[in-house]
Amino acid sequence: MAGKSSINRLPPMVKAYIHKLLREDRMTLDDMLADIQSRFPNEKAPSRSALSRFKVGFEQLTEKARQHREQHRHRVEPEAR
Repeated sequence: MAGKSSINRLPPMVKAYIHKLLREDRMTLDDMLADIQSRFPNEKAPSRSALSRFKVGFEQLTEKARQHREQHRHRVEPEAR
């Protein structure tokens, strides 16, 4: 079984910032890493591969949440006939 993600071991402030960057989806992985390193110089930045794996999991989670909202919306607001 895999160990805890290096991103999940980061301080909550750094992890929250990574979540924010992923939600905004405006930067490449390399830009995100450079931004994280400059904003939190005293923290160990995650590796590019760790950030990539975390991004994939984050995207899967947000897609699943979007699907659940859509399903709920269709149940609550039935289509007009």
